[in-house]
Amino acid sequence: MMVLLALLFADWKYSGDVNFPKRKQLAYVMESYSVFQSPGGLVVEPNDGTRLGTVTMSIVVADYGWWASVERFTLVRLDVSREDGMPATAGELASMGSRLAVMRGADDVAAVLLGKGGGTNTERLPWGYVHNVAAILLVFGVLWCAAGMVRSRFVGVRARNRERDGLCVACGYPLQPSGPCPECGSERPLREELMNVVCSRVAENTKCKKDEIGTAS
Repeated sequence: MMVLLALLFADWKYSGDVNFPKRKQLAYVMESYSVFQSPGGLVVEPNDGTRLGTVTMSIVVADYGWWASVERFTLVRLDVSREDGMPATAGELASMGSRLAVMRGADDVAAVLLGKGGGTNTERLPWGYVHNVAAILLVFGVLWCAAGMVRSRFVGVRARNRERDGLCVACGYPLQPSGPCPECGSERPLREELMNVVCSRVAENTKCKKDEIGTAS
């Protein structure tokens, strides 16, 4: 019981809170870069072409789950603000995203999404599912042990009370001076049998002494 509680507490301290759904933000990036016009389209600084506006790169990485995280969500967004008010095409967003991915120098899910001009990705975390199932089983183990301790305590108190009142420990039926329970056939507790033997021996000795005194007088 104490071992299970210690494991549960250690796991809670390691895994964090138990809110549902739990959101743990791992990364948040928002950076702005100048956008220039080139013969091939819009490009990100540095460039010697004509400046047309700015592009804002937003990257959010967060884990979701109960107890331990089971999903990793990645969001990449490119917002282009041009001075001429024209929207950026999908090809221009992908070109700028690829350039920003190289500038970041990280080969991860965000880099792949940047190369596509933005988007979202949800990744399953199998270890989180395994951990949460194990944690639930651990909680049920603690509850099972606690229920067993309470039941054992209750049964022990009930047995002592029945034994004190001369009742069968198993079914509560009144017992005869000797022998098993006439209702369920359960044997008497060893302690009660020993007490009956001691009491009978004491009674016999007392009777013998009384007979000896009567004969002597």
